[in-house]
Amino acid sequence: MLKERIFVYGQHTVAAAAAVAAADLARKHTIISAGMQKYSSMAQYVCVNDHKQLDELMSNKPANAKILAPRNLYAKYVFHAGVECLPNFQELQPYQWDPHAVSQQLLCVALAAWLGAEEIYLFGYKIDDVKELENIRAMTSLYTNVDFVHVYKDPPSNNLNGVENFVSLDQPGFKQRMR
Repeated sequence: MLKERIFVYGQHTVAAAAAVAAADLARKHTIISAGMQKYSSMAQYVCVNDHKQLDELMSNKPANAKILAPRNLYAKYVFHAGVECLPNFQELQPYQWDPHAVSQQLLCVALAAWLGAEEIYLFGYKIDDVKELENIRAMTSLYTNVDFVHVYKDPPSNNLNGVENFVSLDQPGFKQRMR
């Protein structure tokens, strides 16, 4: 049986080779994209918590993707086709989870975990930011049964060394893991 792998396209540009490789693998798995990510057209879900980006996504909707927005933002678009409300993420409520304040890429990770991913692959994920690094550290602590794999083109300056369920791989390392 295949593990449930979910591919998350973060806020940085995803290298074309990685995007194509992930798209090929995603025929059997799910892709979730953050906001206006270049490759959001390949995604099944696009997470957005920014009003301007949601407006732009509504006028240039990815064909097969569902656009997911937090409740307060979704309420303004409830009558538009293709926009749905993000889940409540009950398990994150004790951590003062605010879907309007976190990054869109972190919304994608939360959705991937909520969907039951056993492995979450992070492409174009902005991990060099200290706040984002701490947010991913919190997610790895909360979802200990999920393997987080950060795939990078250029090595990040920050990393989560010592976290059991987190690994960073360059693109050749990713391809090797997928074999």
